[in-house]
Order: sequence, then structure tokens, then C-alpha cells
Amino acid sequence: MSHLVLLTPTTTSLPRLLAITPDMALKTFGVPPNNWSWSEEQGYDLSRGQDRCNTRIISTQKGEIRIDPARSALVVIDNQNYFLHPAFRKHPTGLVAMQQLIKNGIPTSRAAGVKVIWLNWGLTDEEITNMPPCHAASFGGVPTTKHGEGGGFGAELGLIDGRDAGRRVVRGSWNAELYGDLQPLYEEGEKLGTDVWIHKNRPSGIWGEGGALETYLRGNKIETLFFAGVNSDQCVWGTLIDAHNKGFDVIYVKDLCATGMPEARRESTEYNADVVGFITTSAEYAKGLQG
Repeated sequence: MSHLVLLTPTTTSLPRLLAITPDMALKTFGVPPNNWSWSEEQGYDLSRGQDRCNTRIISTQKGEIRIDPARSALVVIDNQNYFLHPAFRKHPTGLVAMQQLIKNGIPTSRAAGVKVIWLNWGLTDEEITNMPPCHAASFGGVPTTKHGEGGGFGAELGLIDGRDAGRRVVRGSWNAELYGDLQPLYEEGEKLGTDVWIHKNRPSGIWGEGGALETYLRGNKIETLFFAGVNSDQCVWGTLIDAHNKGFDVIYVKDLCATGMPEARRESTEYNADVVGFITTSAEYAKGLQG
């Protein structure tokens, strides 16, 4: 136990000892008003001075975090037909994560005032024309015998279940819509004013300067981001680390994220997400937002 010696304003010159216990020690990160605080007793406060009655506490692997729902968003990445529909690929872990999103992620976010952002591939012809070769080659640019692969961005995907799947991850195409029950769920949220759809044109949805996602977040004073979607080790991680580097708080909701890649990739993503931010589960997320 450390001690601080203070002279009391009395007639005596004898000092009074004031005990400072570890749980009283407050550490501040950043400069107000954009700052966090931490204490052993209360964990991390990311609310940036918000009145405590308007904040929520969520348990993470690093302990509790206090957040301001009005300055937070759940960012749901690439839960689109192209990545989840069985005609394109088998993604059992992605489908499980999707069900948790429907159960715990979306309803509690809306009820608590956390904005739901559906961040999805959605290319224009101009973006396809100007796509750097490193991205064009890495995204199905080489022909294969696998359905839905080869041909690159904007390639025609043909018919699926008698429906025109459209051009690969092009805005307005069926393959770029949300998978299954998620599409009407988004449309419901759009009408309620709780959900927004933001297109991206790279694996990361917040690369570069002044993109659509960053512009929306800055304009709405959103600082704290919770992440969900597929694939966790690719587009989710790419967006999370770029958001972190831009100064946003990043929280990885691990059972709302999934990858079809080897298990080691999931473990690596979770390890690194806990280094740069926090990790929680959908159950803890829902419990914390419900207060």
C-alpha cells in the first residue's frame, strides 16, 4: 500500500497520512474530451464523460468497459448472399454467428440506442474499373471450376435457384444482398431509423481518408465500435485494425464473427483483437446493454 502525506490546515504541524489504495488509482489515456479512464475497481471507462445514468457496462476479457450507447455502433460486415449462401460456399460457423446476431446482437442494439451499421461489399462500375491490380487479382481474378469463383469483381454469377444472382458483389445485385432473414431485418431497421447500410470497396471498410463509413461515424460522433460478421480474419479484422488506427474504440464480439478458414486464423484474430481493443460475447453484450 502506498501513502501520500498531506499537511492538514490546523494549528498543529503534525502531518496526516492519507491511504491511497490501488483501486482508487485512476489512470487516464488520451486528452479530454477524447479520453478513456481506468481503475482496478471500475475497469475501463470509454464513455468520454457521459453522465453515468446514460451509460452501460459490458464485461470483456480484460474486465468491464463502460460505454455510451449513443456514441456506439454495431458494425456487421459482409453477411451477404455471396459469402453465406450454400450455393456459393459452405459456411456453417457463419450461419451460427448469424443466428446469434439475430438473437442477441440486433434487438438489444436497437433497444439501447446503439446504431446498427450493415457494412457490405457493393461496387460500382467505376470502382471496378479503378480497382488496384493487387485487389483485383486476390478476389476471384483467376478462373476456377468452383461455382461463383473466377472472373473477378463484377463477373456474372448466373442463376441460383432460378434467380439471377447478378454480378459479383456489385451494388443492387442479389448476391450482394444480406443472406436469409438478415435482409428483411435490415429493411425493418431502416424504417425504424436504427439501421444504416454502408457500401465498401475494399476488404477494409474504413481504409483511406474520408470514406463513407468514417464520414458517417465522425458526423454522428460515434467513437465505440462493436464488430460482427464474416470473415473474421479478413474483412472483419481489416476493418477493425484500420478503425483502431484511426482512433476508434474497437470491441470484437467473438460469437458474432466467424471464418471458414483454419482454426488458427480465428485464434490469431482473437488474440490480436484483444491486444488492440476488447473481446466480448453476444450474451455479455446483450446483458450489458439491457442494464
